[in-house]
Amino acid sequence: MTKEALIKTLVLVFIFIIILVTFINTYKANQRHEKIMAESRAAEFAKKEFAKKMYGTTSPAASLDDAPVSSNKVHAPDDVGVSHAVSSLRRIMGRVENYLGKNGRWPETMTEIGYKPDTITNVALEAIKIDRGEIYGFLKPKYGNKKMIRIRPTLDRNPYDWECTTNIKLKGPTYLGGLTCKEDSGLSYTGTYFQ
Repeated sequence: MTKEALIKTLVLVFIFIIILVTFINTYKANQRHEKIMAESRAAEFAKKEFAKKMYGTTSPAASLDDAPVSSNKVHAPDDVGVSHAVSSLRRIMGRVENYLGKNGRWPETMTEIGYKPDTITNVALEAIKIDRGEIYGFLKPKYGNKKMIRIRPTLDRNPYDWECTTNIKLKGPTYLGGLTCKEDSGLSYTGTYFQ
């Protein structure tokens, strides 16, 4: 085999490898996208079914704020508002991770990660606080007395793995707002929020 033929063969092999790697990466990205879309469709379907069951409609106008609230009723944990509250808290997770990467420590306040104090981003949330990287979402009184959701990093595995717990009564691990939340009836906040 001549030197020229060898070079042509190596170039062809190199091009083939690039095409193969591109194909594999595209395939993997499509698989991830399909999985995300399937989860999104399932979550949207669950929201519509919940709204239909609770309010008799799947209209976007059927929200927790439109629902009659009695003083002795605590909403179900798979409530659309609670799920949206978890989604709001999840958006903060990225900023907490970025802060840790840049500063080498967990943020202590919402201000440190670029939010105004007591920023409310959800109809179910009364307040959001950060305490040593843990994100607390305090639910409005219509969900019960001192009800909250906590999302915190699980340092035993990786600082970027997160767990969700709530003191709302659950029937077991429940998928809310993109995270699986577990009930922790002893969940409390030692800061100054509940006084």
